[in-house]
Amino acid sequence: MILTMVIVVVGLVTLGINRRLWLWLLSVLWIVSPVGVAAAMKFSPYTWFQLTGVFCERRRSSVITKTVFFRAMLAVAGLYVLAAWWSPESVQSLKTAFGVLVIALAFVTVCELAGGVSAIASMLGALSLPVLVQVASTVYFYFDGAAKADYYGSRIGKFFIGSVGQEAVYGDAQINGLSIGKSAGMFFTNGNRASMVMGVAGMVYLAAAIASRRRWPAVVALLCGVGVWASGSKTGIALLIVLPIFAILQASIANRSAGVNRLVVLPLSAILIAVGGASVWKFGQSYLAESDQSLSPRRALWETAFNGIKDNPLTGWGVGGWEIHWPQVAGSFGVRPTLPPHNFLLYAGTQGGLPMLVAQLVVTVGIAGFCMRGITRVVDRRQRMAIAFAAGAPLWALFHGQGDNTAFYGASNTVPLLAFAVVLCATIRGEFPDDDTMDADVRQSVTTADSTAQLTV
Repeated sequence: MILTMVIVVVGLVTLGINRRLWLWLLSVLWIVSPVGVAAAMKFSPYTWFQLTGVFCERRRSSVITKTVFFRAMLAVAGLYVLAAWWSPESVQSLKTAFGVLVIALAFVTVCELAGGVSAIASMLGALSLPVLVQVASTVYFYFDGAAKADYYGSRIGKFFIGSVGQEAVYGDAQINGLSIGKSAGMFFTNGNRASMVMGVAGMVYLAAAIASRRRWPAVVALLCGVGVWASGSKTGIALLIVLPIFAILQASIANRSAGVNRLVVLPLSAILIAVGGASVWKFGQSYLAESDQSLSPRRALWETAFNGIKDNPLTGWGVGGWEIHWPQVAGSFGVRPTLPPHNFLLYAGTQGGLPMLVAQLVVTVGIAGFCMRGITRVVDRRQRMAIAFAAGAPLWALFHGQGDNTAFYGASNTVPLLAFAVVLCATIRGEFPDDDTMDADVRQSVTTADSTAQLTV
């Protein structure tokens, strides 16, 4: 209780003194997400700190609140409230609804306080420390398994990842991060989830490097790629290859000066996304078949989740229903009874039926669509490329979530990164006309695009 009050007071004081410092502290809390502290506070520290953001000034937030993905987030929260009526874990359903509202508020506050392209790049620079700590620890643990086990069993490890690390080292709990060939770094126990966070971070940092014409974010992005490789996640390695290629192609076909209009860009984008997803699936499948967590257990998980949705299309099993139904059939598949479905869409369907599944899909696709929607308006080739790479961040979360234990927003660690990607794209498109922090080259790009549009009418 005392720690919660301290965090709230610090949030209020910081917000009154320096809004950028408040945003930096908030983003660090999101990215690090100390599980050990959250257990003692009922909610994560970033939740309590985030709530103080309701007192910040509202000048720019309508850019976010009017979007499809933001309204879909509110719908997801509402569906979790409704699901409390039929969920075995009704209190957890309400807590999840509250958590989704906190995520929605994070997008609003980042939009309100982030500033222009240079300010976003500077903010990402301040956030590079926890990102690089995660990358460095992932690489180190990949080569030194003894150090990895020592960390998970230590008090410091308990602070960041909770008691599950100690239970895995000294007890019978099983975590992905201790497997041979896997590494999850300091802030995770699962290499697949760690790779997703580092992959999303890499796409955002690369977009910031291109938009701001700075080199250091590109170095951070490159190191994030190394971290993805060291995590041992096969899906992550596949996305590391596919999504940059997708971004480059997306930016190329959006070249309006070559006569490519929106009617061509949209279907080609859909084709690229489909081809990219199929490539990830095929590439990941071949590797998963060779790993200790093969594709076969996932098929069993997906089949069970699909059958649950088919039998209860409107309500699913409710929150906590999977944890009741799966252990009853896990033995017949020879799979551990504690595993989640490893597909956030199917998991959403088991919690709230098809309405929940569709709402969460709309959120993720909506974020990517918001990032890409104005790519044909931007004439400057560099800024167009930045938008394409920023859009790769939510696509990474979407594709990765089809085969691993992640959520529709990726993980709590990716929330500020996705928010910065959204605000970066909106800034490049000039959607904050009252913002005097917009960079001169971005303003010139937007002005040129508007002039070109007027000439073509």
